[in-house]
Amino acid sequence: MKKFAAKVLIEPKDVSAMVAALSAVGCTYAKDEDARDPAGIYDFGMVVGESELPENELGDWLDVVLRGIGADIDSWHYGPPWKIPD
Repeated sequence: MKKFAAKVLIEPKDVSAMVAALSAVGCTYAKDEDARDPAGIYDFGMVVGESELPENELGDWLDVVLRGIGADIDSWHYGPPWKIPD
């Protein structure tokens, strides 16, 4: 298994549902306290987990895990969370 990280944005009201769905598949979420939505609508954060999927399939898998919750997956990458390209 390889560790991955994914940037996500989500409305604060949906965070607890997202955390529960991520927990069910062994992933965690951490809010990025330094990222600010100018409109004040979204929280930004990082999903971290482990997978054996090819890197280009991680986004599709996360879409399935988070279907119906309202999270938007911005980018994903294997390796330390701070290595996700902008």
